[in-house]
Amino acid sequence: CGARTPSFLGLQQSANLFPESDSEGDVIVPVLDTGVWPESKSFDDTGMGPVPASWKGACETGTNFTSNHCNKKLIGARYFSTGYEATLGPIDVTKESKSPRDDDGHGTHTSTTAAGAIVGGASLFGYASGSARGMAHRARVAVYKVCWIGGCFSSDILAAIDGAIADNVNILSLSLGGGTARS
Repeated sequence: CGARTPSFLGLQQSANLFPESDSEGDVIVPVLDTGVWPESKSFDDTGMGPVPASWKGACETGTNFTSNHCNKKLIGARYFSTGYEATLGPIDVTKESKSPRDDDGHGTHTSTTAAGAIVGGASLFGYASGSARGMAHRARVAVYKVCWIGGCFSSDILAAIDGAIADNVNILSLSLGGGTARS
């Protein structure tokens, strides 16, 4: 999401939808998708205050993911695979990470579009250089991996929604689709 997206969507700064205050840093945006690539510059927590006291979530560990991958920007990361594994068997860790790690890229894209930090010097193969940022770039991010190579299972999605609510998030962001429906 570029810095021009709010204007493109007709969201004027004067509408006070994205206030220039520290209160936005108290907003926790959960993203249910394919996980997160925490090394992305969009999860840089420089200048961010402490994690909101309202946050009840966790930074789960697993294949290629440690609790050190979370910070004051990426405050939580969890994965849900019970439905997947009940239907298709164990996750093959030689093909994908059984953890919040995003091996696909879609979850990282959607979470940074929603709430990625400002990243200067961003470009597409050297073209259109500028700054990239999420719509709520001062908000916190909590990622809930519910999609795997074999699909996104309804039971895992619902478990993640329950988890996000218990973690005390402020809104809910899902960008799921494609393939056949599974339960």
